Amino acid sequence: MADINSTAPGAQTLSELILSHAVGHRVETGDLVIVPVDRCMTHDSLTPEIIDALTNILGVNRVHDPERVAVIMDHVAPAASVQTANAQVRTRRWVTEQGIRHFYDVGAGVCHQVLIEEGLVQPGQVAIGSDSHATSYGAIGAFGTGMGTGDLALADLRAGAARVVGVDFSEPMLERARRKSDAIEWAQGDLSGLPFADGTFQAATVGFGLRNVPALDLVLRELRRVLEPGGRLGILEMTRPRGALAPFFRVWFDGLVPLAGKVLPGGSAYSYLPASVRRFHSPEELAGLIANAGFGQIRYRLLGGGIVALHLGVAR
Repeated sequence: MADINSTAPGAQTLSELILSHAVGHRVETGDLVIVPVDRCMTHDSLTPEIIDALTNILGVNRVHDPERVAVIMDHVAPAASVQTANAQVRTRRWVTEQGIRHFYDVGAGVCHQVLIEEGLVQPGQVAIGSDSHATSYGAIGAFGTGMGTGDLALADLRAGAARVVGVDFSEPMLERARRKSDAIEWAQGDLSGLPFADGTFQAATVGFGLRNVPALDLVLRELRRVLEPGGRLGILEMTRPRGALAPFFRVWFDGLVPLAGKVLPGGSAYSYLPASVRRFHSPEELAGLIANAGFGQIRYRLLGGGIVALHLGVAR
């Protein structure tokens, strides 16, 4: 194995160390590297669309290495409609056809927690998942990242932005996003080391992508770096509600959801989502972190009965 510390002095972050080991040379924040993936996870909500992307965009009929793929049925479980049920049937059929051994049906638990509990993600490995919570694999010393499809970028375009650049870590998911709009520039990149010059943009938006970021301060500073002075920042993230809804939310989120974990097989995973929200910063705390990253005129608004917070700020 190459000496990953031979090219430059100084300590590395956990992500840099893992990626350096994967590619055989030193990797630092801002580098763009292609690394082998040890585990690829998807869940019931996106697997049908991923099947379409593989078949219609990439022209792929067989998964390259089924042993590295895990599929979990957890997001709409049990199915809430005939359409969802049919999509889940399609997913089960595809899993069988592809010979994917790591398949967990309804009741196994929450996808990211299942991967850790079943030993499918190990320290030092590179794992990707079909949503932003894949970053939670960092809790066991693995590199995890999510994949998206550009919906927030499309919303920016519809809001009247003259130029929109959508960023995702996964090139195949960017290909899928390109199907939705050719008016958006799609770029591969990492939120903690964006591949853009200082002051490139007039605005930046992030939707439900910060709660599981391991280095939130770094990400906020990166967002400030790529904004010109006076540029605007918008962040959507989950939070704990207050007021009249708070008691009902506590009963559901802190009571009923964990209770499901005691009833369903592998259900201890159902404590993951409530715990991740509890661990995240309050709206006031997040506002302070945004200010420390170089933003002013910070304000936030609670939406959805207080379950979601929208933070706004202006680059100083």
